[in-house]
Amino acid sequence: MNSNMSNSIKQIFCFIFLMLLSSNCFSVYQRISGIPLTSEYPRQVETMDNLAITLENHSFNIYDISDLYNPLMLSETPFLETLSSMSIKDSLAFISGCNYDTQTGYYFIIDFNVPKNPSIIYEYSTNTPSSHYKVNRSSIYNDHAYVDIYDPQDWDSILLIFDISIPSNSTLVSQLSHDLITKCMAIENEYCYLFGFGSGTCLVVDISENTDPQIVMAYSDIHFNSIKLINNIGYCACNMYFRIYDFSDPFNLNQIADIYTGLIYKHVDILENKAYLACGELGFQLMDITNFNEIFVISEFDTQINASQGVTQLAVHDENTVFLAEYSDDNFLIIDVSDPEPPISLLDNLDYRCYLNNVEVYENLLVLYHNSLIYFLDISDPENPEVLYTYGVGTAGCIQICAIEDHVFISLVVSDIHRLFVFDTSDLSNIHQAGSCFIEGVTAEDICAYNGYVYLANSWFVYGLSVYDYSSGYDPVLVAHYPDIGIYRIENIGTLAYVSDGYDLTLLDVSNPANYIITLAQWTLPEPMKDMIIQDDILYVLMSNNNLIQIYDISNPMSIILISEIRLLESSQIAWKMFIDNEKLYISDLSWNDLIIYDIANLYNPVFDSSVRWNLKTVDLIAKDDYLFTCNRYRGFNLFDTADFTSIDYPVLFQENDILSNFPNPFNPSTKIRFQISEVGVSQSAEIAIYNVKGQKVKLLFSDQLSAGHYTVVWNGEDESGKPVSSGIYFYKLDVNGKTEAMKKCLLLK
Repeated sequence: MNSNMSNSIKQIFCFIFLMLLSSNCFSVYQRISGIPLTSEYPRQVETMDNLAITLENHSFNIYDISDLYNPLMLSETPFLETLSSMSIKDSLAFISGCNYDTQTGYYFIIDFNVPKNPSIIYEYSTNTPSSHYKVNRSSIYNDHAYVDIYDPQDWDSILLIFDISIPSNSTLVSQLSHDLITKCMAIENEYCYLFGFGSGTCLVVDISENTDPQIVMAYSDIHFNSIKLINNIGYCACNMYFRIYDFSDPFNLNQIADIYTGLIYKHVDILENKAYLACGELGFQLMDITNFNEIFVISEFDTQINASQGVTQLAVHDENTVFLAEYSDDNFLIIDVSDPEPPISLLDNLDYRCYLNNVEVYENLLVLYHNSLIYFLDISDPENPEVLYTYGVGTAGCIQICAIEDHVFISLVVSDIHRLFVFDTSDLSNIHQAGSCFIEGVTAEDICAYNGYVYLANSWFVYGLSVYDYSSGYDPVLVAHYPDIGIYRIENIGTLAYVSDGYDLTLLDVSNPANYIITLAQWTLPEPMKDMIIQDDILYVLMSNNNLIQIYDISNPMSIILISEIRLLESSQIAWKMFIDNEKLYISDLSWNDLIIYDIANLYNPVFDSSVRWNLKTVDLIAKDDYLFTCNRYRGFNLFDTADFTSIDYPVLFQENDILSNFPNPFNPSTKIRFQISEVGVSQSAEIAIYNVKGQKVKLLFSDQLSAGHYTVVWNGEDESGKPVSSGIYFYKLDVNGKTEAMKKCLLLK
């Protein structure tokens, strides 16, 4: 439905806009470091003293975390079995798993008293001739292990109880059959609580006699993903809720707190008066539970953008440090929660429990999609944005927005129907939908408009590039379709367009797009590309290796020249989009939740300007004057005053624009020689050779075909025969296509 909002509705909307300020203005936590995976999928992490014990799909690992900034692996124990859960007691790890090839469940006890040399001291197998039980959940209580297994064929389960007083000689003392597929388990005061998957059933098992366990109570409609039971109080992570129960009477569980947040809580841990919650794809949340009647969120920490499950488990190391098991980036994150930085200046935000991944600004008009509506906002006063117009499209996805002059173009998909909308914005007091059409194929991965045409790009070759004529000002008309041009990003500069399928950069003649599009030139990129921006004959390319931005001179469109690079940390993961405003380049580092700003006034020597850390995963951003407009996935839309940003010490690795250099110099015993291939085009023959002061070739260090980019080779101070050379001055020379590009000298000291 389409409607011009009345003044009263505008006022109400803006009031809500500002009221939400306090809900998103949290203190900022810092990521300290991370622990990469050795196999796949982070299952669980636990800490003890200066050790972090991690469980992966097929690996049990131990790390020395005495230096949290540099965790050191002490040991790795690989498993053929797929591991699922772990309990820690003293220097013992109790691990459950399954071999899916043999349909056999396993229960292991690992002694890691010597962290560098852990050993499996006990193993139990569920394999029998008539059934194939898998180990589901386990827990330790006093000198007994409680292991729940189930048969996926017959859907029956058994609670196994082991005497582990002598761990290496553990003994199965009893077993109890039940019909619950256990999701989580808790034990206190000689009662074992089993919480089921999906069913909402909770079984209470009396284990006062471990040789004869008995089911004494069953509850329904109790849906827990995780529970921490401490002194008869159960802290429960649920879907949409954080709940607290009184377990002092197992026959009458009493709910004493029920906090609705709309988040999917996967796991909970408790330390003193704080609850630490794994929020799945929304990361991590910290709550103050001092007063059960006044529980409130202290802060949050967002995690990777590509999260399918996000943070599924966490461990509180101490009051200062939290470890997160994060599925989205397949690692374990270490977060400092000791002394959070003050929040940055958040001026406005829009319902941060929505999903936003695209925002567009043209002059004083901001356009975004939120909660089934397309919003048009006047931001001439950014601190007091005014909603000018909304248009209802329903629950949409794959949204691309392009704003130029007097029109806004939006491609999206609703209920598998792909559409292109055109809005007339020539009069901001009378914004209206001017036309629309159905998109043939799939919706766009990128969109641009120029001279009466809209270009929709898709990297699938079957769809390729579509051209729509909107010169009538009403419904766009498909006038050309080029299925053999797979396009992921498109930038239009008049009668020319640069497009990329993510691997090649192609120059197109689009002077007459309705009749023909001609490929003028094509270059292979040194790495796959995420995003590109063209501004004033300069092309900025964001590479998908997550830490590289290349800057090209395209003043001669047929011969683009690489003029400089920006390299960030290897652990960085830059968002899919970057933005340029007032000679500043803005990028968002998703790994560290940082916004990074470069001064690009001198394109041949970009300079790190500043950075700021926040709790948001920013996936799209636009800067205007001193204001920053961001889309933050499920955190919605936010507006910040960049003048108030407090720069952090960000160890950016910027590589100088130097065609040939070495470091260290002087050196012993080796030095790294860095060189640049500037001209973009077909592969070029490159050689690096070492010469002595007499001009004699000492060693041909490198010879290969290379495309444009920066490269590094190492000279270890040896000649062609592998013998060490003597101390002294040496020259290293770069030849490209048989022509000497540069020669430098280095000094070997012994």
